Amino acid sequence: MSSFLCACFWSPQPKIPEEYLRPQGLYSLERVDLKKLKRLIRNQQLAPCHPGAEEPTTGQDECPICFLHYPVLNSSLCCQKRVCTECFLQASGGLCL
Repeated sequence: MSSFLCACFWSPQPKIPEEYLRPQGLYSLERVDLKKLKRLIRNQQLAPCHPGAEEPTTGQDECPICFLHYPVLNSSLCCQKRVCTECFLQASGGLCL
């Protein structure tokens, strides 16, 4: 997975609040390995699961799949498309490896 996607962080080692280490409820969690997701977010391989906002604020980008706005998005390494973590989990089939 790390060869496909990278999280776009601004600081070298951000302190990520616990509530952003799990999906915010946009989609079902049945195929998501929460331990693996937390590890990937802490290792900065996936962006934190911030709650999406319908209206943008300064410094937020829109996910092209769910059309919500987030302070940090994931960027694919192949084409540089940016998506939120929850949409990435749905598109990739979850983290059930």
